Amino acid sequence: MNTKTAYAFDEKGVFKGECLAYESPLEPGVFPLPANSTYIVPPQGEKPYVPVWDGNAWELKEDHRKYLNDKGNYDGGTPYWLPSEGDNYNSEPRYMTELGPLPEGAVLTKPEKPQNVIRKEELEKEIQDIKSYLKSTDYVTLKIIEQPETKESYAEVLAKRKEMRAKVDPLQAELDSLV
Repeated sequence: MNTKTAYAFDEKGVFKGECLAYESPLEPGVFPLPANSTYIVPPQGEKPYVPVWDGNAWELKEDHRKYLNDKGNYDGGTPYWLPSEGDNYNSEPRYMTELGPLPEGAVLTKPEKPQNVIRKEELEKEIQDIKSYLKSTDYVTLKIIEQPETKESYAEVLAKRKEMRAKVDPLQAELDSLV
């Protein structure tokens, strides 16, 4: 049976690949087109452009959408963020659901964490570390109170505790000013 190459497209007109048109057994030389296909060769486009059939001709359109792969997982797509709509360093990327260019103002790199947020996290960690140290050395005070230990036997630990306690208030004040 004779065949002829045709070019298939999906319900939105996006090129899917080549398919075969088979010669009619009733009309030799006639090759009925399979559904959703054309004999017109689609143009080659570089990503993110794909050929789209408009009913009369192919045109190249931007395609930033995710697609479902053979295993049923989403692949591809162009991740983007819209800072003008509130996207920030915590925001998940957006993906297009329709063909076309990315929205105006879209950025392709995730917004960076602001310096004041970074500093706040650093301060919170430093304060937590100091408080953990102080808690872990509370036993020194009890040993001195209960005796037989003396302040002198724990002088180094006591000096460090005093130094750590002195650090907490200024760090907490800086942290509070960032909120």
